[in-house]
Amino acid sequence: FPSHDTCCKNTRDKVLGTLPDLGEEKSLEHFSQINERIKQVYPPGAEFAIISDGYIFSDVWGIPDSDVLVYNEITKEMSKNYPIQFYTAGDFYQRETEMFKVREQILMQYGISPEELERRILTVLNVNTLYRGMIIFMQEEEAMKEFPSRNQREKRAKMLAREAMLRNEAYSGMVQDIFGIVTGK
Repeated sequence: FPSHDTCCKNTRDKVLGTLPDLGEEKSLEHFSQINERIKQVYPPGAEFAIISDGYIFSDVWGIPDSDVLVYNEITKEMSKNYPIQFYTAGDFYQRETEMFKVREQILMQYGISPEELERRILTVLNVNTLYRGMIIFMQEEEAMKEFPSRNQREKRAKMLAREAMLRNEAYSGMVQDIFGIVTGK
């Protein structure tokens, strides 16, 4: 995966920076507004759980875990003013201190094999559609990097798309297991 020096996070076209900003603040306010509506019919209201996927995907995007840590700490602090519990993958694997070990454990515990992913890409229309969309997304993420050819950029995008899909499968399994919810499967 790319080092921090060859980061594939597209700061030219997609984001202004690496820290939470007005977008996150507005999203949190929106949860508070939803809760006020819920209280109109259910006086206790609701509490929302947000589980950050930053550590799950950060190394795929070339983002150092230290950047994810700062982002998560600020977002967790911002969340205290709203009916939200903010979690990261590390909150569920407290015996591990290094996030790469947490990632490995989640992938081993909840992941599927690359062969199973390939089978799904070839045989399940929704998975194939997601894969095609992920390739386009990854090409956009890699837009700031130089490649010897368009073919090389596409190969890299396909590799990154597969890796992100493997991570997503494991992450969804973890969320479903911890919170006992169906995640769209």
